[in-house]
Amino acid sequence: MNNSEEQIIALLDQTLHLLMDGDLEEGLAMLNSIGDDITENPDCTSFIVSFKKFIHQYYEGTSFINALADGNLDLEPPRQNYVISHYKQLQSNLKHLTWQTQQIAKGDYNQKVSYLGDFSVAFNQMTESLREKKRMEDQLRDLYASRDQLMSIISHDLKSPFNGILGLASLLLQDYDELSESERKEFIENIEVSAQSAFKLLENLLEWSRIQTGKIHFTFEELNLGRLIYENFLLLQSTAEKKQIHLYNYTPPDCFIFADRNSMSTIIRNLLTNAIKFTAKGGKISVHSNQVDNMWEISISDTGTGIKPENLVKLFKTGETVKTRGTENEKGTGLGLLLCKEFVEKNGGTIRAESTPGMGSKFIFTVPANKDSGKD
Repeated sequence: MNNSEEQIIALLDQTLHLLMDGDLEEGLAMLNSIGDDITENPDCTSFIVSFKKFIHQYYEGTSFINALADGNLDLEPPRQNYVISHYKQLQSNLKHLTWQTQQIAKGDYNQKVSYLGDFSVAFNQMTESLREKKRMEDQLRDLYASRDQLMSIISHDLKSPFNGILGLASLLLQDYDELSESERKEFIENIEVSAQSAFKLLENLLEWSRIQTGKIHFTFEELNLGRLIYENFLLLQSTAEKKQIHLYNYTPPDCFIFADRNSMSTIIRNLLTNAIKFTAKGGKISVHSNQVDNMWEISISDTGTGIKPENLVKLFKTGETVKTRGTENEKGTGLGLLLCKEFVEKNGGTIRAESTPGMGSKFIFTVPANKDSGKD
């Protein structure tokens, strides 16, 4: 071995020690001071060139890895660098993990990780815990909203018709002898209207309370939808006739659904009652039923006053109060629609509303055609 080769070995040895000590800049400078033509030995020259290439890749790779460690995930990785080939995938994984973390910060707790070993398990446990916490918070918020709405209805809306009944009964009793027969009849009719209003509201309150506490038992069975609608038409016939409103049932006679009879009757009755309330004299209410795959879609449409867009988005939402009087000053609380939503969902369906102010409204809900559809 000649002196130049010994010198090369010494320089390479110094370079390696500098690199192992973490002094990359000094080691690289030392390496660059070694000329490719320091020796006439071609094998030695080839070794020096390969060694320099490796060290340069090592330096680039280490710089890239340090940048990743500092959180710089957008740094472009060095090309044709075999030292960092595995770290490129790590960079991709970290960038995706950062995006997933951002989604969690926005409230999307359905993110899952499967590419980071033990960290994936801990991450998924964290997201599951956050999902459960959010579910409990949502339930608690709905519970508070339901409580506040019920208290508002009990303290004001339920009190109002009873005040009307008491007031009318007191006047009738006080002035009975001075009143004509027609005036007495008018008093009694007004008392009857107020009593019906109070009874309907109390009935909905009790149903709402029972469903919130899980005390309603649902019995699912095959039902003839057309017959069920007709039965509710008969119950509301006199109310519709007072306003000269025509009821039409276009449901096919062979339409069968799989649902709970009592809750389905409550849904149909509440939606028909609302339609009658907001339809002027001489109007029309129609019920259409169409099968869509394994579900029946029932729509109850009217030629009534319609619903303003700002109120339409509040329907079916707990805590959102929409109080609009009917065409003959009938009162409402919006509780009936909340009850409809609860019952529709318990039966495995969905409900929505469409409306144009001044043109009428349409309430559409779905219900399973058989026991294998509509259920989770």
